[in-house]
Amino acid sequence: MLIIRLLGKQIGFALPRNHATMDLILKEMKKLLDEGADLYPLLFDDNGSLQERRNLEEKMVEIMGDMTDRSHRGERLEAPQAFDLLVIAPCPGNMLKKILDASEDPDIQVKILTHVQTGRPIVLALVANGSSGDLVRHIEQLLNLKSSYLIPVGPLPHLRQQFIITRMDLIKETVVDTFIHGQVRPIIFEHHWLPS
Repeated sequence: MLIIRLLGKQIGFALPRNHATMDLILKEMKKLLDEGADLYPLLFDDNGSLQERRNLEEKMVEIMGDMTDRSHRGERLEAPQAFDLLVIAPCPGNMLKKILDASEDPDIQVKILTHVQTGRPIVLALVANGSSGDLVRHIEQLLNLKSSYLIPVGPLPHLRQQFIITRMDLIKETVVDTFIHGQVRPIIFEHHWLPS
């Protein structure tokens, strides 16, 4: 028998950037809907080209139905003032810095800043390459915040740069654990732990 663990939870899902793992992220969004969550997508203006943004919106409609209808149960819901939980996937290093600084920046939507400032849980799917010099310091800051949770990440050697990758296939598991147990463990994984 299926146990609905996220029934009625209002989850904001910010998509700051079109990313190579977007199809996997969308699959995880579908899993959250199947668990009973109400999803509220937040698309950023810089989410790829106009055509890429349209393609993303079409894929989201396939998963969620009419974009004006945020609930998998067919109810018309207004976006809440503050979500029960906010997921940011993918979350590049520069976005993480802006969140930690709570900077008034047009790239950070008001909903995200409001959520962070009210201390409600936020789940981040970090992505970064070797150009993100302060990423380790930012991750340390993040882990000191009681309301912040990471989807498991790990280093992936690539040429002369160090890439940070996230197990996007663990988005749903991390969200469920955030509500029930807290931070999913382990947070850091070895590069050979990637699914084949």
